[in-house]
Amino acid sequence: MSKPNPVIKMDLTSLRILLAEGDQINLAVIKHLLKKAGCTFDLAGSGSEILDKLNQADYDLVIIDLETQIIDAHQTTIKIKTNSNSKISKLPVVGITNNSDTVDFKKYSDAGMNTYVLRPVTLNKLTAAIDAIAADESEPDSNAGSILNLNMLYATCGSSEIVNNILKLFITQTPDNMNQLDEFIRNENWDGLGNLSHNMKSTYSLIGLPDIKKNLDEIEKDCANHIIDVPKFQKYLSAIKEVNVKIITEMNKILLVGNNTMTH
Repeated sequence: MSKPNPVIKMDLTSLRILLAEGDQINLAVIKHLLKKAGCTFDLAGSGSEILDKLNQADYDLVIIDLETQIIDAHQTTIKIKTNSNSKISKLPVVGITNNSDTVDFKKYSDAGMNTYVLRPVTLNKLTAAIDAIAADESEPDSNAGSILNLNMLYATCGSSEIVNNILKLFITQTPDNMNQLDEFIRNENWDGLGNLSHNMKSTYSLIGLPDIKKNLDEIEKDCANHIIDVPKFQKYLSAIKEVNVKIITEMNKILLVGNNTMTH
């Protein structure tokens, strides 16, 4: 799942969507949102029906429930993305899920799924996901070498404006937070080190950097259990600082592109 660019806006009324949602209440909600947006859409109740309908008509997007037992979203995504018909294999696939903590998004990303939306589904969240896909397709090389993945952030926020505000906060607050972590180590303030690591780790998860989240989680747990390994802590923080330089550079580019687009 590549890094979305928040500045492309799609005309939803031009889209024909294939929707596969296993829960009837959730299905009713999404149908209402798609009708409100002016989209044309069809329904599919199984993975095989999705593939059959894709072979019978042209679609712009596939939306699949990740939790329903009647559809294997992972295998269906693989079959879509490896289809011999290029019109099908190039189709964007969006997952719908209840809980970001229980879903292996890397598995779906490796299968070719473009992004996902967290329930409760709103029109803003759907729009943000579709806009992000449109931006990726309009600049296919723009994500080369990128380490950011803002899909979860978009899925959570559902608004480009909110995402941009979070990026600005990260840029301004992260250097101070890292300095504070260093100070806690120098002063042997292990409670402070653990607490700040706890506060910071979720942000890295939201921007697609689970390894950093894991490192901060390990620091937090070690401090809580009084397992103090200063060289390990310093090694982790040094690696995080190195990644932060790249992250902040990418974030500034995203914000610059957004600002330039708004002034034209």
